[in-house]
Amino acid sequence: MKIPKAKVGIDRRQLIAAGAGILLGAMMCVVSSAEDHSGIRSFHRNLYGGSGRDEEVIVSGLTDKDETMTIHVAERAYSKEEAYRAMEEAAKMLPELMRGKNPGLSEVSGPLNLPERLPDSGIRLDWIPDDPDLIRFDGEVDRKHIKGKMETGITASMEAEDYSSRFYYPITLVESQQTDGEKLRSGLEQQLETEDERQKTEEHFQLPEEYEGKPIVFRKPEDRSWAAFPLLGFLAAMAIPALDRQKKQEQEKKRGIRLQEDYPEIVSRLVVLSGAGLPVIRAWEKIVRDYEKTEKERPAYEEMAKTWHQMERGMPAGKAMELFGARCGELSYRRLIGLLRQNIRNGSGQFREALENEMERAFEEERNMSRKRGEEASTKLLLPLILMLMIVMVMVSVPAFLTFTAG
Repeated sequence: MKIPKAKVGIDRRQLIAAGAGILLGAMMCVVSSAEDHSGIRSFHRNLYGGSGRDEEVIVSGLTDKDETMTIHVAERAYSKEEAYRAMEEAAKMLPELMRGKNPGLSEVSGPLNLPERLPDSGIRLDWIPDDPDLIRFDGEVDRKHIKGKMETGITASMEAEDYSSRFYYPITLVESQQTDGEKLRSGLEQQLETEDERQKTEEHFQLPEEYEGKPIVFRKPEDRSWAAFPLLGFLAAMAIPALDRQKKQEQEKKRGIRLQEDYPEIVSRLVVLSGAGLPVIRAWEKIVRDYEKTEKERPAYEEMAKTWHQMERGMPAGKAMELFGARCGELSYRRLIGLLRQNIRNGSGQFREALENEMERAFEEERNMSRKRGEEASTKLLLPLILMLMIVMVMVSVPAFLTFTAG
């Protein structure tokens, strides 16, 4: 009997993972080596208004051995000329930034955009409106007080480091065209604000029961969260058959794997028993009797036991074995049943040789299946391992690369 040799090889994905690690390591080594030989000459400062940072360095030549030090690199600061120039440039851009969704500062009917800082410049802003009743400090425009066109303005107080400057922006407020409904809403809002101020010392805020002679009723918005539950129930009902199908497919897949795992052992036992002179039916019976003495349930042996009991009840052996192959469903079992039925019908003299060849094939398929499962498991682990490797390499190499380029 020939015993097939196991094949040993390296998965291409293993080579890719190892190659990626070597490549990233080589890149980091080049950056690190270049930095080590040339030394660091400078650190790039963070932008105006940013924050400082600490850099850890190794100093050579200070003493007989290398010294580790921490250097604080402050953010970039303005000179006097740079500060005033930056504020002048910012002042030119502010009208476009301030207008928000309004056409311009000469036609304002909605909120203004009044930021507290200008990004990437370190310039801080304080806003001082001429009339806070018209334009609030947060940029909101009180449209209730606007009649026709009204001239006002706002002062932007800028600070850059220790330097400051002020810029004034005239603003024209225009009355927005409101529908009758919007006017009623605006008037009611104003009345509610007045009532709230008047009743501040009371335990409850009493809402008006009418407005301009019309009875009004206040209600809390309805809680519509209940509407999600019928939808969730419907989705769950739709998902149950799909989950059942998925569960059944998984069970069938697991059963198929277990059938394939049992197959080489069954064929090898048939080879041994037939070699000992037992006919196919008696060999089948022997395997079933031995299995029934065990407590572990194995699907292939369960199907063999069912087939044997069918033969005991009078079903022809060929028919019972045909049903066995159909229940197992695997191609390997169908091949085996073909050999067994041929032996039962014809008593082939080459049966033992054919059975030994089938055993060799069964063990080869078992090795292939084991290798495939191993590859599937390694594939599931490969991506997280590569991602972890990339993250570690980036965490180590990027700071070194930035330091090298800054130097």
